Amino acid sequence: MNVAGPQRITSSQGVAPCLLLPSLLDRDLTRRLAAATAGLRARRVRTGDHADEWEELSVDPDHELAAVLSSDRILGTVLTAVGQPASRAGDVRITLWANRYRTGECIPRHRDSSGAVQLVVCLEAPDPAGGGSLVLATEQGEVSLRLAPGDAVLFHRTIEHWTTRLVPSSQDPNPVRWVAVGRYHL
Repeated sequence: MNVAGPQRITSSQGVAPCLLLPSLLDRDLTRRLAAATAGLRARRVRTGDHADEWEELSVDPDHELAAVLSSDRILGTVLTAVGQPASRAGDVRITLWANRYRTGECIPRHRDSSGAVQLVVCLEAPDPAGGGSLVLATEQGEVSLRLAPGDAVLFHRTIEHWTTRLVPSSQDPNPVRWVAVGRYHL
């Protein structure tokens, strides 16, 4: 599914819907955030007994990405989506990081264990033939999302999600999928 406009999709667990947010960030801001996160401290993440791994970049509270994902506009979008008043913005705690996936990498199917909702913002996307789709388990079945830089999806922490493995293609022999993640504790 390509993102054409704000769209709600319902999870298979019947909880809060997912909200697709095309062009949440404009292209210039997205490029600037990608450049600003490139030099962040990174660690390799490997989940449980899965062979899947990727790079997780730490985002400090004073980083530009933190300022953007905690801005009044983004917090207002998150709070409105979950039916909370904007006046609660001061009560929200946000955990931030960025994930970078390269050839052969993906994140396995899982549910998040903390926070209320998670906002995933695409900073860099591979060629469509290279994989890297975000997949959500919804009432409609598995919904595969191809986010372009600046697009985002907001979803409840209990929604199962994963990404498809990145593979080289003739268009993109070294695919990269790079996302900023904000976990909102309401």
